[in-house]
Amino acid sequence: MSTILKKSALNTIGFAICCLLISLIFYHNVAWVRFLLCNAVYFMINCVMYWFSYKNRKKRKRAARAKRITNTED
Repeated sequence: MSTILKKSALNTIGFAICCLLISLIFYHNVAWVRFLLCNAVYFMINCVMYWFSYKNRKKRKRAARAKRITNTED
């Protein structure tokens, strides 16, 4: 779980820098509110996406291991 949070945090930091630059250029008054909201939503989406990919990767590894075990018994 910690790797999921690390990856999504790194991804969010990159997005945060872009979002901050855009919001500072176009919206001066509401820049920080918009910036924080965008990043909170983006971070949650990242966590969910990485969590699903992590679960799928574990399933594939388990299936590959089961396939190897059954192949060696023959």
